[in-house]
Amino acid sequence: MAKRYILGDEFRLYYNIATYSSANWKIINAADSISVDYGKTDVTVAERGQPTGHLQGVADPVISFTLLNDVESTYAQQLIDRIDSAIDPTTLAPYLIHMAVSNGDITVTGTKYYHMECILLGGALTADQGGVSSFDIEARRHANSDYGLVRATIS
Repeated sequence: MAKRYILGDEFRLYYNIATYSSANWKIINAADSISVDYGKTDVTVAERGQPTGHLQGVADPVISFTLLNDVESTYAQQLIDRIDSAIDPTTLAPYLIHMAVSNGDITVTGTKYYHMECILLGGALTADQGGVSSFDIEARRHANSDYGLVRATIS
């Protein structure tokens, strides 16, 4: 039997437009080069009279992606507007942007996905002549979020 590997183009980026506990996921078709990194560091522990040991440090998770500047996508434009924006100017509340990366359609039972409430950082604009303009974005855990990076399965 041939092995079945999950291809990179099967992964999708989603943006929640509702609440954390009652998600309403919207696909961001303009996303490319998606990656998820738990960002766990290595902590060296020197024991007396023993060789050095290692422990897993505190996680600093990040969801990285390139966002194509799709002017026809409401959700892509909302994400672009929220790059480096920690506070909603209307409500003065923090922007808690709930993002997800799934290995397929997030509405299908059994689909595995990663999700996290985050702030969008970076956003370096690339605008090559003749090419599509894009933003390189890192979504990092928001300081006001009660939730870290979670791996889950749609049930």
